[in-house]
Amino acid sequence: MTDEAKRGWRGEYPVAVDSKWRIGIKPALKEFLGNEFIVCRGPDNCMYLFEPNEWEIFYQELKDANNYFLMQVMGGSGTPVTLDGQSRLSIPKFARDWCEFQPNSTVSVIGQGRWTEVWESGKWKDYLKGFTTERFLEAVKSLR
Repeated sequence: MTDEAKRGWRGEYPVAVDSKWRIGIKPALKEFLGNEFIVCRGPDNCMYLFEPNEWEIFYQELKDANNYFLMQVMGGSGTPVTLDGQSRLSIPKFARDWCEFQPNSTVSVIGQGRWTEVWESGKWKDYLKGFTTERFLEAVKSLR
């Protein structure tokens, strides 16, 4: 794994969900996640992907926070997955239902460093509508 991959994957790309509920994982993301990684529920009906070591750190943080709700919703859904020979992820049933993914549709894959989010593309576009100047300026204040 390159030093860049060790720092986490960042970026955004659309990808098709095929008729068998699979999505393609780009080479740069695969370098970070590997062939085997963890899928779990994310907030706002998205799916999170974690590299296994990063998942263990995140899961321990959930346990240390003693937050039963997050342990149930996120920790309880943590499911190991393995890419097929064509670097495709078969989306687990719980994630298809939670995220409201549909076969023969498009999802948005967004790298967040420690984890990767996968959103139904229409929901991602709606979410981005909340990125206003006012919200940006408020968020920037918290960085100081």
